[in-house]
Amino acid sequence: MSSHDAWKITEPGFSIDHIDTYETLFALANGNLGLRGDFDEKYPAFHKGTYINGFFEKEPITYGEIAYGYAENHETILNIPNAKYIALFVDGEEFRLDAIEPSRIEDYQRYLDIRNGVLVRIVRVRLSSNVLIEIRSTRLVSFLRESIAAIKYEVCLLETPNRWPFVVRLESCIEGRVFNRRAEGDPRVGSKFQRDAYAIDRLEYDNSEARILITTQLSRLAATAQIRHVFSGPRSMQVETAIEGSTVIHGWNGTVEAGQKFSLVKYMAYQMAALEDAGSCWAEAHQELIRASQDGFEVLFNEQRSFLSEFWERADVVVEGDSKVQQALRFNLFHVLQSTGRKGKTGLAAKGLTGEGYEGHYFWDTEIYVLPFLIYTMPEIARKLLEYRYSILDKARQRAKIMSEKGALFPWRTIDGEEVSAYYPAGTAQYHINADIIYAMEKYCKASNDIEFLYGPVAEVAAETARLWISLGHYSEDKRFRIDEVTGPDEYTVLVDNNCYTNLMAKNNLAFAARVLKEMQENRSQAFEALRKKIGLLDSEIGFWESAAEAMYIPYDKKTGIYAQDDSFFEKERWPFGETPADRYPLLLHYHPLVIYRHQVLKQPDLVLAQFLLSEKFSLAEKKRNFKFYEPLTTGDSSLSHCIQSIMASETGDAKAALDYFMKTVRMDLDDVHGNSRDGIHTAAMGGSWLSVVYGFAGFRDRASAGDEALFDSQAAAVDEAPSADRAVADVKAYYSFNPRLPEGWQRLSFSLQLGSQRLDIDIKKDRVRYARETEFQARVQPSSEASREALAFKHKKELIVLKPGESVEISLKPVFRAAIFDLDGVVTDTARYHFQAWKKLGEEHGWQVDEALNEKLKGVGRMESLDIILKENAIDLPASQKIELAERKNSYYKEFLTRLTPEDILPGMKSLLLELGNHGIKRVLASASRNAPTIIERLGLGPIPGQFFDALADPNAVTCGKPDPELFLLAADLAGASPEDCVGIEDAQAGIIAIKAAGMKALGVGEGLTGADIVVESTSEISFQMLESLFRSKS
Repeated sequence: MSSHDAWKITEPGFSIDHIDTYETLFALANGNLGLRGDFDEKYPAFHKGTYINGFFEKEPITYGEIAYGYAENHETILNIPNAKYIALFVDGEEFRLDAIEPSRIEDYQRYLDIRNGVLVRIVRVRLSSNVLIEIRSTRLVSFLRESIAAIKYEVCLLETPNRWPFVVRLESCIEGRVFNRRAEGDPRVGSKFQRDAYAIDRLEYDNSEARILITTQLSRLAATAQIRHVFSGPRSMQVETAIEGSTVIHGWNGTVEAGQKFSLVKYMAYQMAALEDAGSCWAEAHQELIRASQDGFEVLFNEQRSFLSEFWERADVVVEGDSKVQQALRFNLFHVLQSTGRKGKTGLAAKGLTGEGYEGHYFWDTEIYVLPFLIYTMPEIARKLLEYRYSILDKARQRAKIMSEKGALFPWRTIDGEEVSAYYPAGTAQYHINADIIYAMEKYCKASNDIEFLYGPVAEVAAETARLWISLGHYSEDKRFRIDEVTGPDEYTVLVDNNCYTNLMAKNNLAFAARVLKEMQENRSQAFEALRKKIGLLDSEIGFWESAAEAMYIPYDKKTGIYAQDDSFFEKERWPFGETPADRYPLLLHYHPLVIYRHQVLKQPDLVLAQFLLSEKFSLAEKKRNFKFYEPLTTGDSSLSHCIQSIMASETGDAKAALDYFMKTVRMDLDDVHGNSRDGIHTAAMGGSWLSVVYGFAGFRDRASAGDEALFDSQAAAVDEAPSADRAVADVKAYYSFNPRLPEGWQRLSFSLQLGSQRLDIDIKKDRVRYARETEFQARVQPSSEASREALAFKHKKELIVLKPGESVEISLKPVFRAAIFDLDGVVTDTARYHFQAWKKLGEEHGWQVDEALNEKLKGVGRMESLDIILKENAIDLPASQKIELAERKNSYYKEFLTRLTPEDILPGMKSLLLELGNHGIKRVLASASRNAPTIIERLGLGPIPGQFFDALADPNAVTCGKPDPELFLLAADLAGASPEDCVGIEDAQAGIIAIKAAGMKALGVGEGLTGADIVVESTSEISFQMLESLFRSKS
């Protein structure tokens, strides 16, 4: 895009090469009706499309070989009669941009105005007759009138040769017979119809109107497309009407003089219904059409502007410092709004209402990538999308039966609730769709406090999806609950046992269902009893759900600290990324599925996505470790990939990667990142751009910590007297939290979240963040309690904030020195010589080489890891049991040497430094890989812990991976109650320095040869409080 206007998407100039993409970008819709952004004229065009959300036809799927339970039908959103067509002829010459010499185009402007919700085009061209004309076209699809769209087409003959009058014809058509794009090489695009997808049952017209009724055979639906014209111009221009096949043509013909203007306002009404309601559908659409034309275009425009003004007031995200990002965010949120069904009977298609990619199907994209934005800005719309899922619950029950399971199994891709994915390994096998829906319902109920919905539809869906998991899974001999033969979010790895994402989300699904029904039984006994009878709930079932959740098997490698994507993932060969040219991506279009499936390669995040969605279940160290492992294996071939990568890069401290991934998702369509925007927008990426900003850069989290899961009756803090400045209210439970990290180059980020009946405004700058409660805010979904008068509790990093309506708090984002984290050996004392002596003694007993050079590799490394290094250097391979015995023997030697330690062995200056830090309120935490640290501290006279010298001890037994993994230092920060960026780590080993920096802390190195530290000193005697504090002053 050549222009980065914050409220407009502007086409830089007419080009035949990009009309396909701009037809998508300039599409207009209202959640019910969608019009692609093709020109008013018939030519040039890539694919003129008009769609009604939920209007589709079925076509039997043709399989070469079929098996029981395969999906039976395609479902495809239909391209329906085109009413946009307007043509202009001057002196017999048709106005066509692709037929005009570029030099004759004196002005060309076309832009999508997202503040007012209109598509505007202004063209000034000199025709071959030397007539200079100006055309101004304004198109809208009404947000307040779901059936209505309109085009205002204005023409002026600016100049004519010798000011002669010219014969002009203005045509307006409605094309009754149009077609979907045919399936081509890309399996993601194209219809499979072997026939006309709809029949034209009724066609009527007069001098101002045309009306068409179409019906489908297998889906048994009816839709009507109707137009009405209001023409204004010279009296010489008279209307005539004709029909050609199923196209109705209204033409205004006459002589127009230089300087004269004429205009046509074309009102369009589209409506659908079940086949048996076709008559009422026809009549209602006509009533809406008449009302719109009587009200006039200006009224429609003002309604549009007013509606969007309220939307932007609630949903806008302001970014200062990057105009490309600001423009793209608003563009994305506008398209999400346009694409979302609001009836409770339709959903949000992967391509919205802008194209026919994925045939107009609804996927899990809605619940995971788009619903969070709607939940926190327009919860009334979010609820409608969840109501749609409830409306297809019976079909989900039927699908479960077909799949020989109990409960309900929601379709992977669908329009009306039927499973239509013909490729079951990447379709039906994605059972996680059940848990994804429940996850979204849980999020909505918590944020909105919509108790009636929770104890109604949500409880029923939760129970039926929980039944599915119990039926699908099984207990193994080790009494763990396992789920076999499934596919997770990563579609490059299919039909596996114990996909980690699936198991984690199923566990959440089961626990949620049990929790809600138990609370319902206690708080809403009548509703519980009604549900019990409706679904035949057995007394034992809730207990089964709880037990299965508790026993859920989560594949995890204790040695590396990596969660396996599934049982077989670690055994596969890594994909040859270095040998794969850029033009061979996406892999799915260039390699047979079996080639892809046998490798370690991801289409999109899988386990990493689970670590985001279930953030409270994982430590920061686990997130860092697993993101580092899976990131290089993730191709990003899915548009769903980049936003999650951005969020997790942000959380794990890779600011550059976070911004790079974010730019791919935020400008996915504006920059045509994946090269297929012509097929329709990427709604998941658009919703994902909001996720990246709010959950990524603002660090928002909305998952309950342990013990808070049952707080469904109020997300607000029940603290009537707590002042806003009091951040230490011990009995307040904060459900929400923020950890802002503004990207490089941004000056400001601000947005608002609706939390039940409360609104929280967040305004982030480089050096501070401001949280403010709006004094009054009317919730569209009324909560069950008067939560708007209660205090809102949330956390900023680790600090509790409590705000009442009208209150605000501003917090500095500059790092503050809060904690010092000490290694033991080489920092507090020097026991390295004892370790060396113990290893050397063990080595001598077995004839192994253990010298000073090898000892350098052992510094800061745990006992078992050190033994592995020694064995590797000596080319020795031993069984695990023998290694354990040897490590214990080494430790016994080491302990013998430790008996020689006294307070005199404290390194210079450390005792006074520890006291000085304590006097300044700095938390002091010992983080040593040595499991003998408590003994050593006692012998040095620095104990007990907590005590005069140390506030906490990070237990190496509590971590999975030793240095250079950052886990031990992150644990120490948690014990100090400090954020990593407010900590400094002090180390004498390179592995320790690497671990400190990986944790996101300042690092001070002691000794020679250390790289990567912020400060390096030769002796501990040089370290002072002022030196450590200067690390924060110098970069603040």
